[in-house]
Amino acid sequence: DTVSFNDRMSDADLILQEQLYTVDGILSNDPVPLGSHVTTGKNRLFFTDAQAGSVVRYSKRLATGFGAEFAPELQHDVDPLGGDITALATMDDVVFVFKAGAIFAFNGDGPFENGLSTSGGIVAGFSASQLITSDVGCTDPSSIVLTPLGLMFKSTKGIRLLTRSREVVPVGDPVESYNAQTVRRATVM
Repeated sequence: DTVSFNDRMSDADLILQEQLYTVDGILSNDPVPLGSHVTTGKNRLFFTDAQAGSVVRYSKRLATGFGAEFAPELQHDVDPLGGDITALATMDDVVFVFKAGAIFAFNGDGPFENGLSTSGGIVAGFSASQLITSDVGCTDPSSIVLTPLGLMFKSTKGIRLLTRSREVVPVGDPVESYNAQTVRRATVM
């Protein structure tokens, strides 16, 4: 079998073209296991790992004209306390990791496309996960909504608010009789 094509580019023009994107240590774009929870923030996509319940994966920085790019090295491990991750959200440039029995948070800019952080360390551009609370978490990812006061969510103890100062306060007492209902969507009015 043979294939024929017309090469219309001169060698001089070819030399001026972009080299393979992995030159200069750029992390390769490879498939990663995508979980069921996704959020955006910090100019990246954050998502759970379908195979590891306490791992948050994230994309390279999003760029105009390019699809989301992923590398297996780009992951953030979260303490297993509280069970598997049930939801993700961003607020005030912080990523919040919800579990059924705990909430964690991490911040930072994340690494560059070559895996180096802003301080020069390898894949260390995010802070370690900080425990916000270990007595309540999110049980229904569709219930999370960003409000001017913070993130509201459904928990085993009812509707709660994670304030911008990172306190978890009850706000769902007026609708407590609906706690057994499944939340389909939360919308700020």
